[in-house]
Order: sequence, then structure tokens, then C-alpha cells
Amino acid sequence: GMRLALELAAGWARVLPLVRIAEELRHGLAVLHDVEADPDAPHGSVRRVFEASWDALPEGAQTTLVQLSVLRDGFDDAAAREVASAGLPQLLALRNASFLNLDSDGRYSQHPLIAAFVRERAGDASEVRSAAAERHARCFLARLDTWEREGHGPEPAAVMAALQRDHANVEAAWHHAVAHGWWDALKAGGPTLGLSYALAGRAARWSELHRAALAAVPAESAAWAMLEVFDSAAATFEGRHEEAYERRTRAVAVLRREGSERDLAWGLFRHGMAAEAVGRLDEAFSSLESSAALYRGLDEPHYLGLALTSLHALSRSQVEGDERFAVADAHLRVTGNHDLRADLLDQHASLTVALSGRFGDALAQADEALRLERAAAWSPLHEARRLHTCAWVRVGMGDAGGARSHALEAVRLFQPFESQFPTEAHDVRAVLAWASWLLDDGDGLAAYLDPGAPAASTLKGLALRVELALERGELATAASCAATALALTDAAPMRWQQRLRLGTALVLAARCSIAAHDSTEALENLGEALRVARVDPLVPLLLSACAAALPLLDDPDGRVARALRHQAALLPFAVRRALPRTVSGQRPGAARQEDDVTMDPDAIADAVARGLDASTAIVSGRKRSR
Repeated sequence: GMRLALELAAGWARVLPLVRIAEELRHGLAVLHDVEADPDAPHGSVRRVFEASWDALPEGAQTTLVQLSVLRDGFDDAAAREVASAGLPQLLALRNASFLNLDSDGRYSQHPLIAAFVRERAGDASEVRSAAAERHARCFLARLDTWEREGHGPEPAAVMAALQRDHANVEAAWHHAVAHGWWDALKAGGPTLGLSYALAGRAARWSELHRAALAAVPAESAAWAMLEVFDSAAATFEGRHEEAYERRTRAVAVLRREGSERDLAWGLFRHGMAAEAVGRLDEAFSSLESSAALYRGLDEPHYLGLALTSLHALSRSQVEGDERFAVADAHLRVTGNHDLRADLLDQHASLTVALSGRFGDALAQADEALRLERAAAWSPLHEARRLHTCAWVRVGMGDAGGARSHALEAVRLFQPFESQFPTEAHDVRAVLAWASWLLDDGDGLAAYLDPGAPAASTLKGLALRVELALERGELATAASCAATALALTDAAPMRWQQRLRLGTALVLAARCSIAAHDSTEALENLGEALRVARVDPLVPLLLSACAAALPLLDDPDGRVARALRHQAALLPFAVRRALPRTVSGQRPGAARQEDDVTMDPDAIADAVARGLDASTAIVSGRKRSR
């Protein structure tokens, strides 16, 4: 935007390609002069123009510019005071002299060419600039600590905006701290900073900062331990959960010896999350409870809210989940932390669907989470996650239009983050495919569930491919997809989320076996699915397994089928609509209805289990007779 500089740079296009001109400009101002002009011409060189303006400045103003030169990509007046002792009058004078720009948000900046010129001049005042660099580092490391705390509070949008504006200043301060051994200051580079980089599409840069610090910080120090806790988040994002757990276990041991109570509280919190991911639920609960206790003593209500929300995620039954939700929700309402409350509501909606099948309650929770997220309007990634949950709950209820609307919006919002969170992005496309199927939208199915599409390889995508293949009588394709789904699951699941995945895959495999008239394989898979679903009851999965078992049962009066229809509200819509409406030629309701009413999900599962045992005995007897 500097006319003279553009004209001088353009003059070199006769002898240099544009890429070379750009490269020369990165090295300084030397290229911005006219070699054919009179050496004394005032506008034959950008440097000569700058020098004239520089010489017109008072010495104090020159010193202020040298000090301000340590700031990167702009700054506010508070930073100018801390770094250069420059008040508003000095800043206004420099702006009037065209050495500073001021935007509508009150943020100052320098044209890149002017900044390069001032840095050249700063070489003659290295001691002044060195002192300013130290003040700059202390200023932004202090801000980083404040932002890290406030990022978990009720105003994350303002924190994230401030952090992203000053990424360059934070990085310069970080490198200064590493170079000068300010180890404790690095403990502030936590998840708020990481999320700010993720939302800016630069998540790898956050890891680079930690790796640079870890290479220099003394091992077994509190700073090393905190950096280990932070950096292990990359392993979690990439699915290396055992690695994250082991690193955080070592870090917590160091923090118990070397860290402050606040350091230990955070280390225990992250350790609890890692322990949960690898199925060590008792250890996870212990770490999170200890973290919550420390945060209560430290009077850190927002961090306490984080711990309470994570404890809710460990719930093993609907009753336990409801109790922990009530405690966490009451706390978050008091603190006014709507962002974290949106997390809690979203989490409870998923738990409610999986554990009890209370789709209406779950949708109310998911919708409220989305409303809170949209009101905050600060994180498209978080909003995409809320939309994902809303869409999946609506698929379970049979609201195909609402599901597609939410899923389409989630797909759009996930696009900038696909490289960082590919699993979530693919999963929401699979939800969109489910909505398309319910709407009989063949084009939507083709777009999102083509066998080569990433969404087709998720568990939700594979489940839908099994449904489609069974509808079309393509038994080999159905069996292949079911086998792939089983291969994606954990053989020894601990958390309800893992058991839900395994149980779902087992039911898919059983349905394929029934269609292929392989009763032995079907009975085995259904028996295992019932066992998995009953560890801590996963009611919709339990009833889905019972529905899949109907063709194998000796149920002449249709009692089990009628009982399932009576409990149909707890079933996902796709299973509910496939339930038989009549059994053995009888009209629904022809048998004793009181028997149906008394059969709760456990009783239905007991009846199905007995029927499967009987069928297994019959099949085994046939094999022996052969």
C-alpha cells in the first residue's frame, strides 16, 4: 500500500522474477531504490524518504520507536506503556509523523517497511532494544498467564480474540523465556493457548513451542512436568492414549514433589482424563476427585467446574449421571460459566441417549447446549460439536429433516478443522448420511456414504452401509461392513462409550448372520451383545439386541415382540420402525396386555436371553445329530 515502494519494486520486474523481488524485500530495504535516479533525488529510495522522516523526530521519539520495535504484529496502548513507557501523547505524535498506524479497535501497528527500517536503526541502540525486549517478554508472559486462567471462565470469546491478535507477541515472549531460563513462566502455555492456535488453523505451532521448551527446560522440574502435561495433548488428539497416560503419570509424580498446589491440581485433572481414555476408571475418578478438592481449596471456581464436568463423564448409569449433572450444573450456573455449561449439557445429552434412551430429555439438553454456544459465538469448532450431537439425537428420534439441517451446518463449520479433528469431521458426515437415508435422499447417501469416502469407514457409516446392504439383499457387502465395524471396536471395553461401540458392532454382525441363515454365529454375537449392554445398562442397545434376536426366538404368542413395541420409545428410530406390527397372524393387543406392561427392559432382556439359550441348545443338538 506504499505507492513509492510499489513503483520502485515494480522497476525490478524488468530484470527479476516476482518471487526474487519478494525474497529481496524479506532481507531489507536495499532493493527499494531506483538505480537510474539522481543519487540526491529525494524520492529515488524508500530508505532516503524514511531517513528524512527519522531525522525530523526528536531523540526521545526515536528511542521510543526503537523500544516499540520489539512488538510484533501490532500492540495496544497498555503494551506500549509497559514496553516503551509511551503514553497516548507520544503514540499520537508518532502516528502524526506516519511512523504508526491506528485501527478502529485502538490497536497500533507499523507498515512492514517502516518496521524493517526501525529495526535497522535499532542496531545502533542494542542496549535500549535489549532492555525493551525483556520488558516485552515479561509483559506478554504475564498476559498469557491471565489469558490461560480466564480462558476457562465465562468470557472465552474475549480471551480468544485477544490471544489470537497477539500470537506473534506471545511467541516472541516464549522464545525469550526459553533463551533466558524463565522456566516457571512457561507453565502458562496451556490449553487456552492451544485452542487459540487450533481455531486459527495453526495447531502444530503450539506443539512446536512446547517442543522447543522441553528441549531446554531442566528435566524433572515443575516446569518440565507441566509442559509434559500440555504437550501430551497432541498424543491424545492423534489417538495415542497410552502414551498420553504414561507421560502424565510421570508428570504428576514430579508435580507432587516439585509443583505448587495449582500445578498439581491441573496435572491431576489432565491425568484423570488420560486414565479415563485408557479404561483405568478408578484411577481416573481418584485423580479428578483430588483435582476438584485442590481447586476448592484454591478458590478456583472455573477450574473446579472443569473437574466436576469431567467427573460427570465417568458416570456409569443414568442415575449416577443425573446426580453428577445436577452438582456440576448448579455450580456452573452460580459461576455464570455458560461455555462450560454447554459442554456439560452436550455431554449429558449423549449419556442420556446411550444409557436410558430418553430421547426427548436428551434433545432438550442438546438444544440448550447449542443455544448457549451460539449466544457465546466465539468458537465454530465448539458450535460444530454441539450441532453434531443435536443431529445424532434427532436421527435417533426420527426427525430426519432437523437432523439433516444440523448436520449440514456442522459439516460446514468442521471444514477448517478437518486436518486437526478428522474423526469428528468424518463422523458428522456419517450422521448426514443417516438423515439422507431416513429422507429417502439417494443423492445425499451417494455423496456422503460412497465406499471410498472417509465417513463410510466410521462406525456410524458402517452401520448404515449394513442397513442398506441388507435392504438390497447384498449379504456379502453387509457381512464385510459388519466385520469391519467389529474390527474397529475394543475387545475388552471398559467405558460405556466403548461398550456401546462393541455392542453396536455385535448386533450388526448378528443381523448379517441371521440374513445368511447362520444361526450359530448370530446366537453367539447376540449373547455377547446382551452381556455387553447389561454391564451397566445401555438400555437402547439392550433393546436393539433384543429386537435383532426376534427371528431366532420361539415366541409363538408374540409376547416379547409386543413388549418391545411397548418400550419402543427407548429405541433408536431405525430399530423402532423395523419392529413387527403383527406376530403369528394376531392383531396387536390380542394377547394379554398386562404381561406386556410388566416387562421392563431388563425383563425383556431376560426373556430374550432364555430364548437364545433355548435356540442355542436346539442348534447344538442339530449339529450333534448330523
